[in-house]
Amino acid sequence: MEKRQNYSEKSALVTLLALEQQLIDSTCLFEYIAVAHLKLQSLIPAKNLLVWVSLSDTEKIEYVYEQDEKDIADKPGDTAILPSAIKSPTAWVIRNNKKLIFKRHQTIAEGKWGVGSRSEFWVGLPLRNNLQNSVGALVVQSYEKRFAYTEEQINLLRTFSALIAKAVNKHRDVENIASIVVQRTKQLERELAKKALSEKIQQAVYDIASLNHRKIKLEEVFKTVHKTLNRFIDASNIVISEYRAARNEVYFSYVVDADDLEHYRGKTVTLSSSLTSYIINKRKADLLNQEILKAKRMTGEIVGVVGNAQFNSWIGAPMISGGDVYGVIFIQSYDKHIFYTPADVELLQYVATQVATILDIRSKTERSLLAKAEISKQHQELAAKNSKLQATLEDLKKTQQKLIQKEKMNALNTLVAGVAHEVNTPLGVCITCISDSLNRFEKLENAILKNQLSTKDFLSFIKKRQQLGPLLSSNMTKAIQLVDSFREVSINSSQPQLMHIQLHQLLLSIKQVFDKTAAASKYKLTIECPKHIELLTNVQALENIISYLISNSVTHAFSTKENGEMLLQASLTADTVTLIYSDSGQGMEADHVEKLFYPFFTTQRNQGSKGLGAYHLYNLVTSSLQGDIQVHSPAGRGLSFQIDIPTGLSK
Repeated sequence: MEKRQNYSEKSALVTLLALEQQLIDSTCLFEYIAVAHLKLQSLIPAKNLLVWVSLSDTEKIEYVYEQDEKDIADKPGDTAILPSAIKSPTAWVIRNNKKLIFKRHQTIAEGKWGVGSRSEFWVGLPLRNNLQNSVGALVVQSYEKRFAYTEEQINLLRTFSALIAKAVNKHRDVENIASIVVQRTKQLERELAKKALSEKIQQAVYDIASLNHRKIKLEEVFKTVHKTLNRFIDASNIVISEYRAARNEVYFSYVVDADDLEHYRGKTVTLSSSLTSYIINKRKADLLNQEILKAKRMTGEIVGVVGNAQFNSWIGAPMISGGDVYGVIFIQSYDKHIFYTPADVELLQYVATQVATILDIRSKTERSLLAKAEISKQHQELAAKNSKLQATLEDLKKTQQKLIQKEKMNALNTLVAGVAHEVNTPLGVCITCISDSLNRFEKLENAILKNQLSTKDFLSFIKKRQQLGPLLSSNMTKAIQLVDSFREVSINSSQPQLMHIQLHQLLLSIKQVFDKTAAASKYKLTIECPKHIELLTNVQALENIISYLISNSVTHAFSTKENGEMLLQASLTADTVTLIYSDSGQGMEADHVEKLFYPFFTTQRNQGSKGLGAYHLYNLVTSSLQGDIQVHSPAGRGLSFQIDIPTGLSK
């Protein structure tokens, strides 16, 4: 049974001050805590002591110190993952940064907590740094039955834990400083090595890059590269090979080797399983020795080796520029005292990259010269073809003018023939009437002069005159109407009156007029037009076009129907307004659609149609509105007109 020592505040204070003084000179945390543990036991029962320290910025702890009567202590300096708070009371103290005190019956009631032998009384105190953050835990426990620390003893333990925390923080700071010094020393060593390598690389790169500006043969370039490399590393045995990807070949451009590779100089071989193919496929420099070579052969990364494979050290680097592999540079040593380093690999890669740049520039220059020659040849061929095309174009223009003139004459002849045909019938009737009248007047005059005019003959003359008068009048009227119609379809040469309008309002006004007509009771007109469309156009021509379309549907499309529908849609694309007018009428046959805009074309001539309406419509769209018109008639689905006109009409 542990003896409950009685101590005075003075003795405790002296002990703690002595421990704090010893802390100043302590160099080992474990030894210091061991001494402190003995001092603590001189004041209170504390045989079983445990100290865990958290490792910075990790979920690990270090076993710093442990003395236990029953359990085997963890080895000082070992580390482990910090358990969760629900599995370890010590972890609970660290994670919550709070003290924890409990007795055996409390742990049994709450279930198993922690590992190892069950103590009768357990005290856990957090170790804190200057910011009062948890850096570990100190645990004191007793296996003596019915044992319990007094409040005074627990306060002493809290003071003792603060002293241990101070020791932990001191040694942690010393370790951090030492670690920083070590890291800084290593960093300086790396920087110095890197600087030395950088200076080598810069000099090598400068020497090789200067070859770009010298017009020397490629063999001389490779000799200079070899000489440059030899200044920095042992490059006694070197191979520079060019890779020709299109034919999957390797050309040994430059070879200097003390063993058996010399006979490959100037030869082209198919790319096979070799160290060269290994570097080309890897697209990255690599360092090999016999052990690495053996390992890579076992894994299948390297299948075969061309030439003597008994080198002591080997490095190879791909010549890559613009993503293209131009070849490989490798150096090897058969000397057992020469070992290449990663720094040598980096140097060779820089050199290989510079050589690749030279090869890339030369390749592009050659391709450029070939391209220029080809372009020059093509230019001459194009010049000859252009001259021929110019002559052909001139002939085409002349032919085009002749065809246009011929088409104009054909159109004029058709128009004149149509006018002549249409006007000839009423005028012929008129001439017949007049000729008959003249003959009758002559007979009447002769009868009067010979005094042979009878009442019957005179009345017959009068009656005939009464019959010829209306016939003559009606045919004269018909001729006049034909001339007026022809005048109407001709384009007015005077300057059109242009106006700014909102298309939506214009279409609505036309619909309102139509809705008041008798046709509106049978036929429905629908307008679909955005309100934002504005035009500078010939309003009168536009109104005439829409009126004609509606009239044409009512008169012709619905001639065999009791009712029908008409739809006028408007849309704006850039600087063009598109009008699509369609009806649900009977439509037209395909061959009739093709002739719709011909002058005097009509399918209802026997019903008095003159065949000038669509021709007039075409002239209004193409000339008055400077637009374009197309017509479609899907089988059995009426007639559809598409009219494209500019938003701003030029004067």
